[in-house]
Amino acid sequence: MGAAEYINGAKARREDISRFVVHLTKDFEGKLAPENLLSILSSHTIYAKNHYCLFESDLKLQALSNRKKFHVTCMTETPLNQVKNMFNIEGRSINFQPYGVIFNKSDIESYYHGSPCIYANGKNKRMISSYWTIYNNSKANNFNDGFPEIGALTHMFNKDKDFDFSWEREWRILGDFNFDPWHVVAIISEDKSLKIPSEYSHAPIINPEWGYEEMIIRIARQSLG
Repeated sequence: MGAAEYINGAKARREDISRFVVHLTKDFEGKLAPENLLSILSSHTIYAKNHYCLFESDLKLQALSNRKKFHVTCMTETPLNQVKNMFNIEGRSINFQPYGVIFNKSDIESYYHGSPCIYANGKNKRMISSYWTIYNNSKANNFNDGFPEIGALTHMFNKDKDFDFSWEREWRILGDFNFDPWHVVAIISEDKSLKIPSEYSHAPIINPEWGYEEMIIRIARQSLG
């Protein structure tokens, strides 16, 4: 057995490393989380509506056309049975709800070029300064040098009086995420009566309160038909 084959097998057996990524919905722009989930499913699109990166303090001062170059779609590789711990966190401006879409991480990597978020330690001043130097050089070129593809993935942890988002195990796709419905592995919904579009009949509805084994069994049964 080669090293790559062994590592892939080990990853599949470890419960702390998920083979899935999840995009969770929230109440937004007057619509409730279930409505936003249905909108995503109907449009086959998760829209990148903002930027969430190391350079927020300066980006918000830039022209909209340049800010949009850093807009991302966000997901989490948190194990499915732990996703419930991401809902309604007190003090957060973004409150995820128990509704979302599950994809295979391998599909996000291969077909949609998604990547894990890059977390920079806020206490490492030299590292942060280096990032900002590259950012400012790119800004002088209106960010037309490809830097947003890296810069949009950056975030900071260990910063005074700020949340540490590294625990979310975030993945990002630059720009809007237009997906093939067949790449949806399952749908998260605490409401089992939610009217899911028929083109997702292959994707089981997963209750986030279920245990890990129950979730995996339900996904496996559905994939086997």
